Amino acid sequence: MDELKIMARTREERGSAASRRLRRAGEVPGILATQGQEPVPLAVGAHEFHKVLRSGAQLVTMHLGQEELEVLVREVQWDTFGEKMLHIDFDRVVRGEKLQVEIPLEFYGEPIGAAEGGVFQTHVNSINVECMPRAIPDSIEVVVSELEVGDEIRAKDIVLPEDVELAGLDPETLIVNVSAQAGEEEAVEGEEAEDGAEPEVLTEKKEDND
Repeated sequence: MDELKIMARTREERGSAASRRLRRAGEVPGILATQGQEPVPLAVGAHEFHKVLRSGAQLVTMHLGQEELEVLVREVQWDTFGEKMLHIDFDRVVRGEKLQVEIPLEFYGEPIGAAEGGVFQTHVNSINVECMPRAIPDSIEVVVSELEVGDEIRAKDIVLPEDVELAGLDPETLIVNVSAQAGEEEAVEGEEAEDGAEPEVLTEKKEDND
């Protein structure tokens, strides 16, 4: 997992007008949450924070005044077009305590079943996990290349990194599967119906003894 450092400063002004002024000046308003304490309003440089986004890192070292803190990027809010950052939520990390974080899934390979005409379907693109701060993965790999038509991967089948556990997710949750196309399913059902049909019994015509 990559670790990056960012500079932040506390801010006194609140409200939408103050936030707009910050963004025009190249900064993004944010909040630093610490368990048991009041959230701290702060501002970070937009250009600098884009480096964090490009890296995919969630754990960041923040320089805030004279302090150097480990923080988790909890949420980034964007404008309607997804182009401009509006607000960033940070959580202060306490050493020795596990965190619950949402991690994206990355799917590798082309399913065998898809190459043979099946339909590859993705049902979940990220999962929540619990781990120590230093064990937070940037993403979790899911290999799908061996999936044939009718195969599936559920949450319990995902190979997690060491010291990382599923959090708040039913192990039976369907992640991906490869299904037959509608036409193929109908054909299979038709074949099963034919296979299960009782054979027609032909009897010889009885001779008329009258």
